[in-house]
Amino acid sequence: MWKLADSCAKLYNELNFERRHAYMRCRRFEWYPKHLYEKYVPLIGSATAQQIINKNNEARRSFLALKKLEAEGKLPEHRLPPGR
Repeated sequence: MWKLADSCAKLYNELNFERRHAYMRCRRFEWYPKHLYEKYVPLIGSATAQQIINKNNEARRSFLALKKLEAEGKLPEHRLPPGR
């Protein structure tokens, strides 16, 4: 079970690493990185790999939407944590 959890975390972290570097260097990135999918499918299975990639896509889209709002000056000055 630990190996499965560790492999899932590694896939998510590698996705974040690649996308962060692409963002910092103003480069495009793949929304569906086949090379990482193929690397992790034997370890965690195809459905799990797809779900992790989808969750990372969701987080990345949210980040890009917030950056767009920030550039347009539409974010509030003081952001409160959730629940406040």
